[in-house]
Amino acid sequence: MNAKNLILPESRFNKLYEKSLQAASTYLKKECTIEDFKADTRREESVLPRHISAYFLKGFTKLSLASIGANLVNRDHASIMNACKKIAIRMETDKRFKNIMDQVEEYVEGISVKEDDDSLKDDINTHVETKQSPYYMSGFERNLKAKAEERLIRINRLEQQLYESTKKIQDLEYNLKATQGELRLWKRKLEYAQMPERILEGSHF
Repeated sequence: MNAKNLILPESRFNKLYEKSLQAASTYLKKECTIEDFKADTRREESVLPRHISAYFLKGFTKLSLASIGANLVNRDHASIMNACKKIAIRMETDKRFKNIMDQVEEYVEGISVKEDDDSLKDDINTHVETKQSPYYMSGFERNLKAKAEERLIRINRLEQQLYESTKKIQDLEYNLKATQGELRLWKRKLEYAQMPERILEGSHF
């Protein structure tokens, strides 16, 4: 991929997604829809267009892998890295796929602009102003927050279960000690009850 000084503006990401869907549909020989693209599934008609988009977002933007993932159904940076690797391997081993990707790359180059182009300023300023808000959270950050809250709820439940289990163990230990005390008491009573018999058994009268 030769994306020297070319940047794909955020306002044109949707065009890339549409082209990725067309490329995936051509390669898979079945229609890939925007619903497939947004669906959080492992079906090939959903995965392939997202992988194609990730590959070109990595090559034609300054976005981090985590930010690219936030744009693609909240995937993490490891998923994006793996997606780009899979696309690169498929391009090396599948000539038909490589030809399709070359066409997509030519299209993306056509809708990209030079890095110092003034048309990027609106996208960048909007992006910066939004991020300056103390309430701003990217899709990736929202996903992390949701997962953290779920884990916190699980931890609280586990702590409650641990507390209840500990209390039950303490009650059982108390009951065990009480039972052991009663057993010792009955053992002594039994020993005292048997004392006259022992005396008689040991007598020579």
